[in-house]
Amino acid sequence: MSSNVREAYVYIFKLLEKYSTQDYIKIAIKKYLKDGNETLLKETEFSEELFAVERTNAGKPYFSKFKDVGFSVSHSGEYIVCALTLGNIGVDIEQKKRLQDEGKHEYPTRLIKIAERFFHRDEADLIKNRPETGFYEIFTAKESYVKLTGTGFDETLGENSVLPQDDTMPSCHVSMSPVRWRSKAASFWQTLIDDYVLCICTEEECFPQIRYCSEK
Repeated sequence: MSSNVREAYVYIFKLLEKYSTQDYIKIAIKKYLKDGNETLLKETEFSEELFAVERTNAGKPYFSKFKDVGFSVSHSGEYIVCALTLGNIGVDIEQKKRLQDEGKHEYPTRLIKIAERFFHRDEADLIKNRPETGFYEIFTAKESYVKLTGTGFDETLGENSVLPQDDTMPSCHVSMSPVRWRSKAASFWQTLIDDYVLCICTEEECFPQIRYCSEK
């Protein structure tokens, strides 16, 4: 294993109204430390202030007092996900679903139109071949990438492609198992969870540890 390879921990919660996003982050931090990372604190005692979250001017969240650990949060449908690692990370989860009252043929047409308007041309071409799966694979990759960089969805969204150089992006829908690929200065890991697509983006290749969490 390369010395550049990092281990990422991905905590998946069922959304509960009694918790805020900040609450889920705090729970994930505590679980992260219990997953064999206690040494990250060294001799510093755990406190909520230690992991206070601030944001860059572009809106990227970070721990102001504990900058070695990168984290990213995403939620869709009934899930909220918090990913943590030593270094930088971006995560996105999206539920595959039609809009209310959207017809069977209207659904893929809408996805293709979104891709043609906002995505890179090569990405849009891929989505045309399998819109109901390819759209979410590309979208989660792009969203996780802009969370990694902290740029957000800006005017460069359509200029940057997340596809590998040969444009043969692997499909988690086809393999039915996690897939990996690298594009530019980012490494992607993507998998299916029920009717959701989850994608993790890091600067170096990462090996995610998925943790499903109860409210306890």
